[in-house]
This record gives sequence, C-alpha cells and structure tokens, in this order.
Amino acid sequence: MRKRAVLLTCLTRCNSLGQATISYCTDNRGFFPAMFGDLPAQLNSPEARKNYLAYPPYALHLGPLVLYTGAVPGNRALSCPDNQVLKFGIDDAWRKVDFSMSAAMYLESAYLNPDLPQSHWSPYRAKSQQIDDVFFPSEKAGVFEQSVWHGWKGVYSPTVDITGLQPRWTTARISIALCDGHAEQLFSDELAPAVNRQPSVLYQELDLTPWGVRGRDRK
Repeated sequence: MRKRAVLLTCLTRCNSLGQATISYCTDNRGFFPAMFGDLPAQLNSPEARKNYLAYPPYALHLGPLVLYTGAVPGNRALSCPDNQVLKFGIDDAWRKVDFSMSAAMYLESAYLNPDLPQSHWSPYRAKSQQIDDVFFPSEKAGVFEQSVWHGWKGVYSPTVDITGLQPRWTTARISIALCDGHAEQLFSDELAPAVNRQPSVLYQELDLTPWGVRGRDRK
C-alpha cells in the first residue's frame, strides 16, 4: 500500500511539473524552458548550440522554469518521494532534482537516423523548440523521471554505480508528463530507444530517440 502511495505521489509531482511547463510555453510564445534562454538568437554560436544539447536536465533547477514556478532546488516538488539523497542528507544538490526536461530543443531528423555515419555526427544541430513543434503530443514526454529510485536495489553514495537509476536500465515504472497535458508511468521497454550521438555531453534518455523530440518518446 505504501509503495502505491509513493508511486502516486511521484506521478503527481511529475504531472505538476508538466503542467507548469505547458503554462510556461503559453506565456512565452510557445517556447519550452531551456537552460540558456528560449530565443533562436541564443543559437548563433557553436557554444550556445552545444549548451542546448548539454543542459536540458538542469532546466528544472537552474533555468527559467525555476523563476516561473518558484520551485527552488531542494523543493519537494522536484524530488521523488523515494529519493535517498533527501533521506540520508547527502549534500549533492543536483541529485535532489529527480525530474528532467526533455523538450528544450529538437534535432534535425537526419541526425537522429540510427544509421547516420559517425563522420556526420555533430552536436550543433539543435534548434529552439516550441510546443507547436511536437507532432505527437500524446507520445512526447515534456518532463520525465530522470533518477528512478523505485525498485533500485542500491544505497546512494557519491561513489556508487547509479546505472540502475537511469530510465534505460530501471526495473520500475518511470513517471512521465506528456505534452498533451496528462501524466502516466511506463516501463523503459515501452519507450522508443535512445540514440546517443554525442558522448561528451550529458546523456539524454528521452531527448535523442529515432523520432527526435518532434516525434514519439513512447512506442
């Protein structure tokens, strides 16, 4: 019974962040929140374009959505109720944010072709995304559970292998707020496989799918 209540609380928090994201888009000409601003002019330099690829996970505690919602780091709304960092008091601020944004940018469709030769890989194909760019809103994740504590068998410390916390390898359901305004919990094998084109930037579990962020994150 407690496990069901924890999952429901996690889903509720994810849904609230998803609703806040949609509201933000409505008030900001349709642009999704992004770490370094939401204007196309922000993508004029290679470094700025790389930032769009590297930093969407931090949009929920360092980007404009924080100012918009007032959900500062450490706020319970940003953490799963199973979060061990909060329970054990480990001072690792970014681990206190268990949810991530997956729709701060999109990539050219050719870049997401799994057969694209490595000679054509580039981190510089990011473009500002607006909510109208989402082709399948009932499939597209706007916010998702990035650190999936449910079902993880480890005990967190700064040196422990946290592979099992990532959506791809978790055995538990992942809370996802989709761009049509509802939230649900899915297993990782119900999600489109990721395409990791740039190992040097932070891994985006739900950003880089064969359909890209303009298409489906859910199979």
